[in-house]
Amino acid sequence: MFFKRKKPQCSECGKKIEPNEEIFLKLRYPFYEGTVRICKYIETQTTIYCMKCSSI
Repeated sequence: MFFKRKKPQCSECGKKIEPNEEIFLKLRYPFYEGTVRICKYIETQTTIYCMKCSSI
């Protein structure tokens, strides 16, 4: 009945991101007013990179 939440993964190598792991995000500043559910926003509106794939 409920949708399973898909684990976030690196957009370069496909590595699954674990809880409390440092990551880099490419995102646009949200246009929503007020608070946004940050985890859902990260899943739908950002590009995620693991530390290994980040270019910093």
